Amino acid sequence: IEDLTAGLRRPCVMDVKMGTRTFLEEEAAATKLRVDLATKLHEIDPALLLPGERERGITKGRYLQQRDSQSSSATLGLRIEGISRPDGATFESRGGFK
Repeated sequence: IEDLTAGLRRPCVMDVKMGTRTFLEEEAAATKLRVDLATKLHEIDPALLLPGERERGITKGRYLQQRDSQSSSATLGLRIEGISRPDGATFESRGGFK
């Protein structure tokens, strides 16, 4: 791995996820129910969870599929995950600029 911004005075970096599915099959294979992922999905849209899933949790595969389906990955085949500007400001797709 090398720093492609080395030598640049004011780099701006953008993290772009390409493809209609932005995760590996191995990532989605886990069967463990995770409450943290149910909470994250609830923050995207509470209607995406079935009754009881917020308390019991959901699998990583279910979370990843829903995340992609609710983003521009599903319709455009890409999404901007984050941006880092030269002034130090950062942008995260679910959080806006900080």
